[in-house]
Amino acid sequence: MSRSLSQRILILTPLAAMTLASVAGCSSLQPPPMMPSYPAPVGGSDGVSWELDSKCRGQAYRLAEQARRSNINREVGYTLIGIAAGVAIGSALSYDVEPRYPPGRRYHWHHGGYPYTGYRRDYRGAGGVAGAATGAVLSQSAMRDPQRVYDVVYENCIRNNWGYGQ
Repeated sequence: MSRSLSQRILILTPLAAMTLASVAGCSSLQPPPMMPSYPAPVGGSDGVSWELDSKCRGQAYRLAEQARRSNINREVGYTLIGIAAGVAIGSALSYDVEPRYPPGRRYHWHHGGYPYTGYRRDYRGAGGVAGAATGAVLSQSAMRDPQRVYDVVYENCIRNNWGYGQ
């Protein structure tokens, strides 16, 4: 007996949500940094002003936050593509299993009162889980480190506005 499309969606939706929740725990996303790795000296005769330091930190924080959000979007996108590919591959690998009956019998009655005609080995769920995990792993190579973005933007801002490090 075949299921309608709406029944399949109702079955796959919780599976996809569960897969995303389990893969989200595997994520290595980092929070945006709050402090540059090598801050400029602030105040005194050799340091930058507090205003310039604050301005550069704000600019660096905004760009690091954009990189972090972009990383989240990439990871979700790669994971969803992995789920879709895994379900497609799992569906292609699925097959029907026909029961073996004694000679002369076409079917036997199942305990529920209907004829038992076989079952389907369905690999869509396993394919979706494997695809989600693969997509999450592949997304790690496309990510940018927010701390690195923060440091580069902060250094460039200080150098361009004050000449720090020359």
